[in-house]
Amino acid sequence: MAARGADNAHSRRVALLKIALPLMGLAVLSTLFLVSTSRVPEDLVPYADVDIADLLREPRLTGPSYAGVTRDGAAVTLSAREALPGAPGTDLGGLARDLTGQIETPDGVHTTFTAGEARLDTGGGQVLLTGGVRISMSSGYELSFGEGQISLERTGITAFGGVKASAPLGAISAEVLAIGPAEGSPGRYLMVFKGRVRLLYQP
Repeated sequence: MAARGADNAHSRRVALLKIALPLMGLAVLSTLFLVSTSRVPEDLVPYADVDIADLLREPRLTGPSYAGVTRDGAAVTLSAREALPGAPGTDLGGLARDLTGQIETPDGVHTTFTAGEARLDTGGGQVLLTGGVRISMSSGYELSFGEGQISLERTGITAFGGVKASAPLGAISAEVLAIGPAEGSPGRYLMVFKGRVRLLYQP
C-alpha cells in the first residue's frame, strides 16, 4: 500500500509539472515582451542616412563610375557622388553630381578634372560639364572655367564661359579653350585659346 501511495504522489507531481512548467515559460516570454522597449524603424539602422520618400520621388545611383578608351588611345575614367536618370526619349543621359575624372593621353600627359555637375550627351558622345570646372594637367597647367564639355569618342576638351589658366609661362585668360589631337601628328595634342586672349608672361 505504501508503494502504491508513493507512485500516486509521484504521478500527481509529474502531472502538476506538465502544467506548471509551460505556464512558467509563457510568463517569462510575456515578461520579456513587456519589458522590451519599442523601437522606431529609423533607429534600427543607425548609420543609414537616407530619405526614403525623396529616393522614391527621385531615383538615383550612388557612386557611379565609367572607364573607357577614346579612338585615339586616351584612357578616360569618370566617377561621381551620385547620378540621376535622364529624361526618356532624349539624347541627354543622367545628371551626375560632384564629378571627378581623369584622362591619360598617349603622349604621357595626365589630366584630372572636377565639376559640380555633369550630364551625358549620348547622341554627341560627350559629357557636358557645369557648376565650376577645374582641370589640372601634369604638364603644369591649372585651368578653371564655368562650363565645358569632354569628348568620350575622340579626345577633346572644350571650355567656355571665361577660362583662366595658370601655366609654366605665366597666367592666361580667354573666352574659349580647345584641347584636342594635333592634325597630322598622331599622339600629339594642342591647346588653343580663343577670344580676347590675354597672357601675363612670368619668366
